[in-house]
Amino acid sequence: MSDSVVVVGGANIDITAAPYSGFKEHDSNPGHSTISFGGVGRNIAENLSRLGCKVRFVSVFGDDSFSRALTDDLENKGIDISLCKTIRGQSCSKYVCINSDKGELIAAINDMSLYDHMDTVITPETIEAMNEADMVVLDANTTQDLLERIVPDCRVPIAFDAVSISKVFRCRNILDKLFIFKPNLYEAEELCRKLESSETLYPQDFDISDTIGTATHYASILLGHGVRNVMISLGSEGVYYDNGTERGIIPSMAYEVINTSGCGDTFLSGTIKGYLNGGSIKDMARYGSAAAAICAASEDTVAPGLSPEKLFEILDRHSM
Repeated sequence: MSDSVVVVGGANIDITAAPYSGFKEHDSNPGHSTISFGGVGRNIAENLSRLGCKVRFVSVFGDDSFSRALTDDLENKGIDISLCKTIRGQSCSKYVCINSDKGELIAAINDMSLYDHMDTVITPETIEAMNEADMVVLDANTTQDLLERIVPDCRVPIAFDAVSISKVFRCRNILDKLFIFKPNLYEAEELCRKLESSETLYPQDFDISDTIGTATHYASILLGHGVRNVMISLGSEGVYYDNGTERGIIPSMAYEVINTSGCGDTFLSGTIKGYLNGGSIKDMARYGSAAAAICAASEDTVAPGLSPEKLFEILDRHSM
């Protein structure tokens, strides 16, 4: 039987553009653009489905044509959306980003007010579905109040995606309930800055230019607040993993970088697959890194080529 996961989070339309060559500010840049399905929760749900998991997705949708396209796509991919709700009179959430010609994010705007209605989907039926799963995934598009309402009733391991610097603090009161927490270095800094005094966050011997040392320090703060497994993304430098006993760096496994949008979502999905396969925290980080490498080599935020077979091919290529 497939591993089962309930994902609670956002679903939106991604509009991505990139110049053909170096980006010029305050000017019209010749380039190319794509429109695709996105949203952190939706991306994770699709990634996990592609990795062989049975997925139930919990979110809200508008009643416009974009929203109908989103729901049709999820159903066509075999993802259960029976717990989702349509909010009448609302339009689909949208994420608009500009990447460099190297595929790295320059800037983005998110139009996510639809998620203010997420509380309508958390019902006794939703909680029951969570507790029947092998893992629950939450993202920070869910409001802080709703996160704090969900978590006490959840009896299975929880993975959490920070989403962005502006939203990461929403998890501050549920850190001790998180089995896997995946921020990037900037999101970890923002959360730790608000959790700790400046003396604790930046001790006298602290060298902010030391990326690994910085990640180690932030992870120790997060572990001190009860997180079980911390995965801090370091971009092209890889990922730092720490559970208080086992820690280390998994270098990036990217063999080609076309687009970095969605790599964090894919990393967390791979990490979850590693956990469901019975792996250690190091194994989980390796699964995540391999999945992210597949995403980086695709123009899409969710790589069509992501599969268990492709994942193990990358893992074999980077055997340790």
